[in-house]
Amino acid sequence: MLSDLGSALAGLLALATILMGSRYLLDPTPAAAGFGIPRVRRDVAPDRAWLAVKAARDIAIGIAIVTLLIT
Repeated sequence: MLSDLGSALAGLLALATILMGSRYLLDPTPAAAGFGIPRVRRDVAPDRAWLAVKAARDIAIGIAIVTLLIT
């Protein structure tokens, strides 16, 4: 029972991490504000690049957790 609960919580964590990363890809301005970055300008390339890297990292971590759960 405890193993099932742990697996379910890890699955929810993986899903939340993937959704958080997806949010940075789809609509980065509110996501960045929620992360603590006061204002992200869409015309400045480094801001968009930083958010894309963070999104890719979050999605990759979520996929890694799912992979570990499956194996």
